[in-house]
Amino acid sequence: MNAKKKKVLMILGGGAVALVLAVVVFALTFDINSYRPRIEAAASGATGLEVRINGKMGLSFFPFGISATDIHVANREGEVISIETLKLGA
Repeated sequence: MNAKKKKVLMILGGGAVALVLAVVVFALTFDINSYRPRIEAAASGATGLEVRINGKMGLSFFPFGISATDIHVANREGEVISIETLKLGA
């Protein structure tokens, strides 16, 4: 293998390693629970019902998905549904 191809492969390999490292750092430092009020407001606005997430929320990347615990959905008369654990994935 000539020097030019070797250099290109080293650059591409380094870029791939840097990308994987960036995804790992993002996954370890990202806190989806800080977005809870915005998620509750968006869900409440979309459904016309009061949506509250009282438990912990989680985010997974492999496979991509989101989970939440202790969810309550209510209207003016009272609670419509209570969900112990919800997992959504793609």
